[in-house]
Amino acid sequence: MKLIQIEGTASTLKCTGCGVEGIGGTEPYTSAATGETRTPDVWYQDEDPLNFAEYCGACAANMVYEDPTRSVNQFYSDTSGTEILPEL
Repeated sequence: MKLIQIEGTASTLKCTGCGVEGIGGTEPYTSAATGETRTPDVWYQDEDPLNFAEYCGACAANMVYEDPTRSVNQFYSDTSGTEILPEL
C-alpha cells in the first residue's frame, strides 16, 4: 500500500488504524470555539481511490516503518542484498 497526504479543504477524519479523530487537509480553517485560524494535522490515505482508509500521521509512520517490502537501498543493491555502486 502506498500512502499519500490528504490535501484540500479541512475535514474531520477518523483513523482506520487507531480510531483517533482529528482534522486533516491542507487548507487552514477557522475554529468555531475560539475564532482563530488553525492549520489541520497531516493525515494520509491509500493511493488507490477505491480504498477509503484514512490514517493519522503516527499510524502512517508505523505502517511505513513496519513494511518489510520497503528497502532504503533498493536502487543500489541486487536481489541478494549485495550492495552495488551506480555507474558514473
